[in-house]
Amino acid sequence: MLILMLLLLAVAPPIAGSSVDVAYAGSLVTPMENSVGPLFMRSCSCTYNGEGRGSGALVHLIGSGLRHPDVFISADPTLMEQLLHPSTGAPLISWYAIFGHSPIVLGYSQKSTFATTIQRAARGQMSLAALLETPNIRIGRTDPQIDPKGARTLADIEQLSRVLHDAAPLRAVQSAAVFPEEDLLVRLETGDLDVAFLYSVEARSRHIPALALPRGANDGAQYAITVLDQAANKAGASAFARFMLSGGGKAALEKAGLDFDQPVIKGDAREALSVIGR
Repeated sequence: MLILMLLLLAVAPPIAGSSVDVAYAGSLVTPMENSVGPLFMRSCSCTYNGEGRGSGALVHLIGSGLRHPDVFISADPTLMEQLLHPSTGAPLISWYAIFGHSPIVLGYSQKSTFATTIQRAARGQMSLAALLETPNIRIGRTDPQIDPKGARTLADIEQLSRVLHDAAPLRAVQSAAVFPEEDLLVRLETGDLDVAFLYSVEARSRHIPALALPRGANDGAQYAITVLDQAANKAGASAFARFMLSGGGKAALEKAGLDFDQPVIKGDAREALSVIGR
């Protein structure tokens, strides 16, 4: 019996039975909760606890000590700098890796009363700017103060307005309804909104039809991942980071529509490589 127990311990995953807490950009909620989390739990025989919110809001919660995740995934690498080089106090992370991107698109509801107008834009018979200026069309976006997507949406449409020498599209988007990232998709799917600005990974993972923004007016999201210095489960966090960058998590996010890039490490590269491998 003792020999059998030792053999079982030898082959059991080193983090089996533990819990890994992951805070991530709300734009990834569908693939993270439906695919990545369950796949990771099966691979490690451990528990995954995920929380999806606007990246800016999560940075604030982590920086103020209201959240203590093992892993953090942001849709804006510049927010990682607030944890790597905080204005006060000690750094909360020593590195982060930029690993993927997703452009902004204009998702539209299949329940919209403007379906005919939207389809004209989808066929290229009407410009996206003209669609946004359609009287009474209900446009949704996120809050630029707490979500990078909201800030990028305004910046992209401002750029579009400059190119067109027409301030109307920007005015339309500035006056659009603002919702938390986790609510925006639901509002669009239920028909409370006609169109909404999303990342393509959100639209594709939820099978939401979408229009591309004009070229030259779309920075989109860049996703970055890190392990917190004070992670309660450092081994589990490291395993999850590897799973995301080169394992089943990467495959699941690619299937959901995230475009992966060769990881770019910022901060302590030696520490990063000890966690995520070469």
